[in-house]
Amino acid sequence: MTCSGFVSWCLYNGGVPLGDVGAGDTPGYDDEYSDFGERVWLDEEVMRSGILQVGDLIGCDGHIAIIAGFDENNIYIAEALGKGIVMEVRERYREVWQCGDYTYA
Repeated sequence: MTCSGFVSWCLYNGGVPLGDVGAGDTPGYDDEYSDFGERVWLDEEVMRSGILQVGDLIGCDGHIAIIAGFDENNIYIAEALGKGIVMEVRERYREVWQCGDYTYA
């Protein structure tokens, strides 16, 4: 399963009307996941601000994932990679998303 296929499956089963949507951030293309919400640079300030929520989409050009949870020290990211669907655990305030930005819905 691709990353966009996984996110589509999650959103569809969560009752979000999708239509025909793509994963990327391609100028001139409508209805991509990056169009679902405000694009915000993911840095330590944003991580501490409290605006991130479970279910927010997180990604960069060519990849999309879902924030699945938080605890005091970690952010949990559900995503489909070449090895299947995985739960990535990142340090909440140090090891933020490597691509640098996210889009939330």
